[in-house]
Amino acid sequence: MKKKSLNVKTVNPKIKILYHLKDKKINKIYNIFKFNSKIDFKDSKIAVGVSGGVDSLALAFFLKCLSLEKKLKIYYFHVNHHLRIDSSNQAKYLSKFLIKFGIKIQILKWKGPKPISNIQKIAREKRYELIFNKMDKYNIKNLFIAHHKGDLMENFIIRLIRGSGLDGLTSFNNIHTQHRDKNIFRPLININKQNLNYISNKVFKFYISDSSNYENKFQRTRVRNILKNLKKEGLDISKMNLTIKNLTYSNLSINFLVRNNIETNCHLNCKKNIALFNNDFLNKPEEIVFRSISQILSKINRNYYPPRGKKIIRLINDLKGIKFKKTTLAMCVIEKYGNTYIITRENGKKK
Repeated sequence: MKKKSLNVKTVNPKIKILYHLKDKKINKIYNIFKFNSKIDFKDSKIAVGVSGGVDSLALAFFLKCLSLEKKLKIYYFHVNHHLRIDSSNQAKYLSKFLIKFGIKIQILKWKGPKPISNIQKIAREKRYELIFNKMDKYNIKNLFIAHHKGDLMENFIIRLIRGSGLDGLTSFNNIHTQHRDKNIFRPLININKQNLNYISNKVFKFYISDSSNYENKFQRTRVRNILKNLKKEGLDISKMNLTIKNLTYSNLSINFLVRNNIETNCHLNCKKNIALFNNDFLNKPEEIVFRSISQILSKINRNYYPPRGKKIIRLINDLKGIKFKKTTLAMCVIEKYGNTYIITRENGKKK
């Protein structure tokens, strides 16, 4: 972690922040950020996750500028996973440092035992859970995340390795996605990490370095190294971007059909955690049914991530079977009564 003395003369945070927009490069990137941040500013509350890395610091800077322009209320959250020995000290230092810029961090702690395998995936899910809980408390609908173009590439390769379908390969490319009643924004997704490095170094001259980003035991680190080597071998990143963009257009068409299937052939009540559909819902192309079921399960069980694809495929095959009566998946109960299928949250508990 690079450190900077906190014993400096106090400067008006507004002047300190907005001064950096005079830099032509920073101002240009800020305008891209604003173009991507297409939210209803009547809803003046925004949540943002700040890890302390260069990406999240750049996003925190942009949102602070936007809050001063639009008079928005920004809630900055830092999740301390307690997975590193020095994580608590880093969280405290980050909080003390950013307050000098008028950025007040709330530290959220992941308490309890930690996993010994699949650490990054579980930590990511816990991070969303902690932030979503705070958003519910403060009635916040919009969450901003600092994913950038490099993350898009890495995620594409990781999902390609896992055999993901079109939706999985392209979902990360969306600037705006929804999870139940929340809007999730990735306004930096088409910005290079080098530009975010420039912003953080110019504005803060500080960042937290996560040692796990360099540990080869994690798949994301290995994929990052593969991309670096492929670039040296002549990989055209711009053409890879074009491929992802073209796949995204195809995915949007499929999503249109999925929405139509859910709206036309399903009665979904998220407040009561129940969905009802008939055979017309299931008599669609395989991909349409797969995504429709996946989305409904996520809405009913209130999980950001849907169940694994193999489990959903098995469920669909069971639903189409003559002998199907009842099963459970992802904290949901799926039952059949006559020609009607009903999905409810298991035990009727709300998350």
